[in-house]
Amino acid sequence: MAKQILYNDDIDKPDHLIPAATTLKRCLQKVSGRYAAWLQFQFRDLYEKVTDHSALDSLKALHARGAYLITTNYDDLLERKCGLQPCDSTTENALKKFVAHKRKEMVFHPHGYWEHTESVVLASMDYIEVQRHYEVQRLLRSLRETKTILFIGYGSSLPNPNFGELLGWVRDIIQGRDRNQEIARRHYILLRRGDKNPVPNLELNEVFCRGYDDIGPWLESLMVDELKVLGVPTEETSE
Repeated sequence: MAKQILYNDDIDKPDHLIPAATTLKRCLQKVSGRYAAWLQFQFRDLYEKVTDHSALDSLKALHARGAYLITTNYDDLLERKCGLQPCDSTTENALKKFVAHKRKEMVFHPHGYWEHTESVVLASMDYIEVQRHYEVQRLLRSLRETKTILFIGYGSSLPNPNFGELLGWVRDIIQGRDRNQEIARRHYILLRRGDKNPVPNLELNEVFCRGYDDIGPWLESLMVDELKVLGVPTEETSE
């Protein structure tokens, strides 16, 4: 049933997929426990199916150097790679736990985590509800105003079912209600060469890699550059 809804021939544009996802969720929720079972089927064993861990390894290394890990994915790839716990809209005192002493122990999922069914942002109404969620929005505002954010996997060619709503979410989070472009200029978006900024009215700094397979090495290069600035010898400089 899920495949029939999501892969219908009429669903040929990203904007069409949100209504399809809304229909899918409504159908699954007609039977008690079916929605949770579907999420479990999709994500429980996903980590075992990953064949290229280069991006995950680089993100783990960046986290060890102090980076915050935030994902709009529902899966637990980062948790399992890094040995962390999920934090989402159902987490009590999410802001305090994530930003303060628990940041090193958690991955923040503003669009929900698959095991916490009620937190998953899938249907149109879910996006409205998360925009009204005080703790989630407070945490995101704090991050945009005090940290530098690098968006990974938001390129214009990415076939994301939540793409249109997701980019609107990015724009609203970075600019805020005051549409502050100065804040936007502090943040970055990683794109494939040839891709265009999917939110052109948002003045993010654009950085590029060749393709999806190069995300891991590109992230690793950030750490090499950091070590160079600190004057720490690297394999590249010691040769």
